[in-house]
Amino acid sequence: MKYTTYEQAKWLKEKGYEIATDEVLFCRDEINNIEEHQIKNRDVIYNGGTFYVVDEDEYRVYEQHQVVDWLLEKHGIWVSVSQVQQQDTFTWEVVQSNKEKWYSIDWCGDDFGSPKDAYSSAFDYIRENVLL
Repeated sequence: MKYTTYEQAKWLKEKGYEIATDEVLFCRDEINNIEEHQIKNRDVIYNGGTFYVVDEDEYRVYEQHQVVDWLLEKHGIWVSVSQVQQQDTFTWEVVQSNKEKWYSIDWCGDDFGSPKDAYSSAFDYIRENVLL
């Protein structure tokens, strides 16, 4: 699975992004694998015979494809990741609709080693440039 980073999860929470899923990961610091919890539900979570209460400083970590869908449906922003021609690297482009036509916001000429890294970079670009 390809998940959002800690900073992206924090940003998504600030923007009010939330979807219901059966399995959710939470993180509470910048090292994504530290203190992540695989849990169910949203407020009080039943996990392996114990209840776990989600703290305010915990952030839901989403799969990248869920964020791509949300950006398109709620904000008219499309993130496109493409393989660089005849190479094993990837790049991204962010486009937006003004309800009449699509126009390019920006693209990244850097080459990323995986689609996951390219999507993550595009999300960071949107977050850092306050496109929402």
